[in-house]
Amino acid sequence: MSSSANNSIWDNDIRPQDQDSYAALLRSIRRANDFNLQFVNCTSETAEELTRKLEKDLLQKQISQLTISKESKNLYEAIVQKYEEQKFDILFIKGIEIAISEYEQEKHINLLGLSQTKGYAGKNWEKVPLILGNLNLSREKIRDQFPITLIFFLPDFGINYFVRRAPDFFDWRSNIFHFNSTLMQIKREYNCANYEESIFEEYKDLESAEKKIVIKEVVDEIKAATDSGQQAYLWLKKGLFHSFAKEYEEALNSYDNVLKLKPNTHIAWNNRGVILSSLGEEEEAIENYDKAIKANPNDYVTWNNRGVALSTLGREKEMIASYNQAINVQELSSTLLRNISNVKQNLVKGKDFISPDFGKISASSAGSITLTNNVANNLVNSLFRNSEYHSRDVVTDSSTKLSVVTQFFPPDYAKTGQLIEELVKHLGRNGLNIDVFTGQPGYANQDQVAPKEEELLNGVTVRRSNITKFSSKRLRGALLGGLLFAFRAILHIAANYRKYNLLLVTTAPPFLPVIGYLLNFFFNTPYICLIYDIHPDISVELGMISRDNPIVKAWTWINKQVWRNSKEIIVLSSNMKDRIVAHCPEVEDKITIIHSWADPQKIYPIEKEENWFAQKHDLVEKFTVLYSGNMGRCHDIDTMFKAALKLKDEPIQFVCIGKGAKQENLKAKIKEHGLNNFVFLPYQDKKDLTYSLTACDVTLVSVSEGMEGLVAPSKVYGYLASGRPIAAICPKSTYLNNMLEEGDCGAGFENGDSQGLADYILGLSQDTKEAKRLGQSARKYLENNFSPEAIASQYNAVLQKKEAIDFESFPIDFLEDSDFWL
Repeated sequence: MSSSANNSIWDNDIRPQDQDSYAALLRSIRRANDFNLQFVNCTSETAEELTRKLEKDLLQKQISQLTISKESKNLYEAIVQKYEEQKFDILFIKGIEIAISEYEQEKHINLLGLSQTKGYAGKNWEKVPLILGNLNLSREKIRDQFPITLIFFLPDFGINYFVRRAPDFFDWRSNIFHFNSTLMQIKREYNCANYEESIFEEYKDLESAEKKIVIKEVVDEIKAATDSGQQAYLWLKKGLFHSFAKEYEEALNSYDNVLKLKPNTHIAWNNRGVILSSLGEEEEAIENYDKAIKANPNDYVTWNNRGVALSTLGREKEMIASYNQAINVQELSSTLLRNISNVKQNLVKGKDFISPDFGKISASSAGSITLTNNVANNLVNSLFRNSEYHSRDVVTDSSTKLSVVTQFFPPDYAKTGQLIEELVKHLGRNGLNIDVFTGQPGYANQDQVAPKEEELLNGVTVRRSNITKFSSKRLRGALLGGLLFAFRAILHIAANYRKYNLLLVTTAPPFLPVIGYLLNFFFNTPYICLIYDIHPDISVELGMISRDNPIVKAWTWINKQVWRNSKEIIVLSSNMKDRIVAHCPEVEDKITIIHSWADPQKIYPIEKEENWFAQKHDLVEKFTVLYSGNMGRCHDIDTMFKAALKLKDEPIQFVCIGKGAKQENLKAKIKEHGLNNFVFLPYQDKKDLTYSLTACDVTLVSVSEGMEGLVAPSKVYGYLASGRPIAAICPKSTYLNNMLEEGDCGAGFENGDSQGLADYILGLSQDTKEAKRLGQSARKYLENNFSPEAIASQYNAVLQKKEAIDFESFPIDFLEDSDFWL
């Protein structure tokens, strides 16, 4: 066979849809110094193609490859052994997904009771395969011993596995690069994914030809399997693919094959019941649930599903008995049990039965704490709807009742308020019961009409403080206004604490989280801190107050108490997390990094020639640099000014939209130097944001030196959505640099590097093709990572993780380790 026969298309050229990702990957590897960790999201076939291409393009580097197998015991030891055999600069690590897949398949076969191998029952199953064991603990040793770049090649489910099972190690990554898969590569992905529920969700959206590839692969596995337990497991896997796609006939056939091999597989009986119930065959569904219960009487999922089917048929007494059985096999909170008892005692006899509007619990989606809540809630709802008992002490809905406390909320122009509005709207769609307590907008007592003190907006109750809004132009006014709002918020929450089982308190104003601490202390109400910025550190870094000042020490002590007693802490960047951990190391495990976002449906690219805003302000023909938002004390405005000074003779226009403490000083400097390349505009209405953000060719964001762990500019996400390249003025260690490199959508410049910034802007003005490419990458980066749906899902996960006055969390190893099987 000729050598050309073995060549990949990658040996000649890169697929067009992957060119940007490959260029970014190559650039990141070349820039890497000392220890560096990279993840490449691709199929195994693409990994082979990529590594061949990278070896040709990195001839100056010493490269080695490590292929993981099921027999591999420890990743750290494998890296050490490889390095001792051959010193290298870069190590490609492949095959981890195979080890994960084989481990998970063996584990699930055992946990499902399908194994015929002796000794399985007594095996002490770990939460991760051996290859990933103690990986989080080994990360420091790997970093300290090896000045190398580690590159992990993993498909989607492999990436997700790292996120869930080795999060600290994964957080050390410098970048993650995504490569598209071809149709023929899909089968490998689905073949390996033995445990991720998402893989079944994705199957239903595949084209017919793609589905056939996936199913054929599973069927081939079934034919090759010699052990009946493994065959049953694979039939179950096939059934789940069909179930998620609502291919009911094929799903029933698959579950029948499971039962031929293993008649007592309760999950197959349960799943048959769910499908039959979906087809309206409730009587037959109940028969299947009964068989599942006979095989496993302690499966509360099936007891719940049986109760739902009975409620549909109006068989009230049997329904109650079934729900009681579900509850009996799980430990529920005393509050919930009391509520159930209260409803039972007040049940009105003889009233027509009303079927509850809850769904059955699929055997493929039960791996969460909310499952037990659903079981109990089904009973409470069913009983309550048949009663006339409406005591306020009875909890009839197990969903989180969330109160959000923030001083700023639309129509206030503050960006933090606009983000909160979008967040609560999307969380409400996830079933959360939410109200917001906020302040009056800045114009509330001026010419415009202030909004009502209580109103319903998009299903969210918004209550506003009636305390006068003080001007925030001066620090003293902002501080006084914040203190008065916090005082009013304490009174409001204390008077209404029974209505909520969770608080989300923001740092707008900065001392607001103290409310959460006080409510938790007096009423045991759990709270989550959403930290936009960290005080008093900002005031210290700005030189406004000494670090040794008693006020600073007292405030820092209070912060630690607030953080220690919070259920969760949400921060906007990795730098912010590092700053909090430096103050209070014991809270590291409760900190979650969730970025801000922008809605790509509301902010989208518009050509300047078609943009009325650009036309109105004479920006169409000029290469325009946009700074949009607050020009505050934490922002480096001076570097932008000096870059503009260097570009004063170029056809380049700087546009500043917004206000801030540094705006007047900037205007004074512009006047002093006689510059005519600046335009200042006020904050724009939210409805015009798309037009203002796209009336430019490049965007600017800045963070002053020393502020990188204290603030996180939200404007960058709107910039990404607008499809414009970004220039960031910030310290080298700032997360913004990582974002721009990962998204391949701009460049970062250290504070004071006005020459570098000026050269970059001038270069883009002369290479509009490159500017357009960077803008397209920015838009793609936003859509893939920072959409409202994606971020709201992350918030929802944090909220549900700590949901809970009424429902206590409980560990179930089987659920935790087998997310989609129950």
